[in-house]
Amino acid sequence: MQRRPAGSAVAGFTLIEILVVLAIVAIMVVAVALSVDAGEGTRRLETEAQRLTALIELACDESAQFGQDIGVRFESGGYRFVRAAGREWEPRTSDTLRARRLPDGMRLELAMGDRNIELDAASSAAAFESRHDHGSTDGGEEDSSDAFTPHLACDAEGVLNGDPRIGFAAGELRATLARDKDGSLRLLAGPEPR
Repeated sequence: MQRRPAGSAVAGFTLIEILVVLAIVAIMVVAVALSVDAGEGTRRLETEAQRLTALIELACDESAQFGQDIGVRFESGGYRFVRAAGREWEPRTSDTLRARRLPDGMRLELAMGDRNIELDAASSAAAFESRHDHGSTDGGEEDSSDAFTPHLACDAEGVLNGDPRIGFAAGELRATLARDKDGSLRLLAGPEPR
């Protein structure tokens, strides 16, 4: 058996070195997890914005085809399409232009021109769907005609009114739909952190 001379260094890592490496690895794992979550959130916002754009275009096409005004009413947690019935508005019952609720953690914000619109909030998925499927409101505070008055409408010629800015927000991410120079709704520069 050989003896080591006194004062020779032992090869290996100290406890401090191991803890520093573990801390660096933990920071990298958290950074990767956050970037994956942000990427998924960005895709969800883009998907919802593109879905709403396509549905509004479809509503305008249908309004021109059938000569009937079709509008969309927003809430912070979703939206629904309505149609003109004389001087009143009533909910659409088609499968395509039905009430839609945003995924959990996502909300809508609306501005018309320079004016921000305060959107109602449905407290739960069940409240949102029951409110829109049956035409009722929470607690009867508004009458049914106000509950279906659209924020945006396509007239009987298929032209969308107003100058909307429709924001989709999820945590710190945000995407905004607005009219481009051609008058079509477009996603502005994609989702960005606020």
